[in-house]
Amino acid sequence: MGINLSNSATLKMNHPALASLVQNGGEDARVSIQDTPAGAPTVILHTPERAFALHHLEDPAGHARQWLESRPEWKKARNIAVMGCGLGYIPILLYRAQPKLQHLFVLEPSLSVFRQALRVAEMRPLLEDPRVHFAVGSEPGTVYKALLQCLMDLVANPLFYLAVPSITAAFPLWARSAEQEIQDALRLGKSGLATKFRDAPLTLHNLFRNLNAVAAAPGLNSLGHRFSGVPAIVVAAGPSLRKNLHDLKQAGDQFLIIATDTAFEPLRRAGITPHLVVTVDPTELNLKHFQDTTYGPETVLLFDPEARPELPPRFARWITFLTDKHPFFVWLNQRIGDKGLIHKGGMVSQAGIHAAHYWGCRPIILVGQDLALDPESGATHDSRTALCRSARYLEDDANHVDIPRGVDEAGNEFSRETLYWVEGVGGRPVPTLHNLLIYLRMLEEDIRTMRLDVIDATEGGAKIQGTRILPLAEVIEKYRDNSIDVRSVLENAGKGEEPHADLPLPTHLLEIIHARRNIACAGLRYVDQIVNHAPAGLPDSSLPALKAELERFRERIFADPVVDYLIEYAAPRELFEFLKLGPADLTEEEEWNRVLTRYRALFEASLLAAKRIGEWIEKA
Repeated sequence: MGINLSNSATLKMNHPALASLVQNGGEDARVSIQDTPAGAPTVILHTPERAFALHHLEDPAGHARQWLESRPEWKKARNIAVMGCGLGYIPILLYRAQPKLQHLFVLEPSLSVFRQALRVAEMRPLLEDPRVHFAVGSEPGTVYKALLQCLMDLVANPLFYLAVPSITAAFPLWARSAEQEIQDALRLGKSGLATKFRDAPLTLHNLFRNLNAVAAAPGLNSLGHRFSGVPAIVVAAGPSLRKNLHDLKQAGDQFLIIATDTAFEPLRRAGITPHLVVTVDPTELNLKHFQDTTYGPETVLLFDPEARPELPPRFARWITFLTDKHPFFVWLNQRIGDKGLIHKGGMVSQAGIHAAHYWGCRPIILVGQDLALDPESGATHDSRTALCRSARYLEDDANHVDIPRGVDEAGNEFSRETLYWVEGVGGRPVPTLHNLLIYLRMLEEDIRTMRLDVIDATEGGAKIQGTRILPLAEVIEKYRDNSIDVRSVLENAGKGEEPHADLPLPTHLLEIIHARRNIACAGLRYVDQIVNHAPAGLPDSSLPALKAELERFRERIFADPVVDYLIEYAAPRELFEFLKLGPADLTEEEEWNRVLTRYRALFEASLLAAKRIGEWIEKA
């Protein structure tokens, strides 16, 4: 079997989506293969201005080795991104030379160049190794998506990326975009980690307190296909929301109106009663979005099991939903009776969008989804919401902004943050913040991968790629269907059911985590035994043997997704220490000590999780 056939077969087996792209994607006539005196080929990209040689014209392989030797920083890195695969010289050399790789990202802008690599280079080792990830093509979001699956590893063990000069020079727009997507993904990872440290234990505590309400509540699937084809308006609380209120009043019951919790009170004060209000935020701040102690049946609460447990009792009717956030929720969904699973987003409006998609609503219309600051006032949200903060623009610095440290802080407590400029719905650049930019990219990724039919009727803010931009008045006129009466469909929605008889779930979860506690104790004793028997240097046993024994303890603790979720969310900060592998060029003794430190952190996190879960379940 030739190289091309063996590479293609391996690609199809391990990367089917990429294999389909290679098979069906278009060919770039500008790309051609050229032989060199050394025997290894190079690739030429012909443009009207000039011809770019993507590799050395005389000795591509030798030049690739020399170039890598001039950049020795990669030897410390466990995670490496190569910006430019070409014919594979650099990725193959890195793969062979760095045995301690955690992840290798191979980024290539040209599908035609990647095809040539499959034809001439022995790519099978890379294609077979799950540590190697490919992002091929210049479609926006391709690089970002490739990094998303490994974000926590990349935060724990920094990503080093190598931009191959000849390839980035030939594809300058892609190079800038790829670097931006790398930075966006890493920012998301760091932001997500900080949020997890802060909120994960509270999230798990909320879940325990919500278990009975979740089990008793109808799920998304209780509505069946009754909203299939019905247009849905998802209302967020961006600073432009006020501009849409007049037209939103005209939607009536011919559109399913889903309010985010942040937008709920501003809508009610404007005389608009949404059909549903969705809530996901686990923090106490979220209670400020609900000013009344009780709500009538006119609005149904749509709540995540990790949301504030005080909220379901305030509403006359509620519906719950579970997400694909973690395999634990698939297990929970099976235990309590199928409620309907949707994709887990990063912001509350995504939950509304995904619920509408689950029900088959079409189109999905966004209102108040600015994801940018108000260009004039600097407001982050509608001024009447609990989350609104107003940034101060700087006269002499367009790339930074002063913003209140928190919504509850006194007005004189500001921090300076980076200001990002993105394309606005009107075509002009608009200012946004790091967290809003992350949400924008996440929403664009959802629209792209889920192929959502989305209209952005927001009167301002950032342009959301993949949406159609239309004024709300025009949308209501175009999609109004007087045969639809959403409120009558919802009349019987949200009425609670009896919990399943076999729902001693808290006790069951406690039994599971306590069984793993005993294994963690044994693991700690093993670590102590190793340390006590080798106080002056390396233990007698080999490092691979030690790792294998410690791994057996880890595998017994994390034997199912239930335990994985419980420990991850009960002790996130402590568990994160286990992910820190250290630099790739550690000495053997340093590597030994790092392994012991990591597994000690893992076992101690398991014990702490068991202690916290016991306390929370007892209180719940």
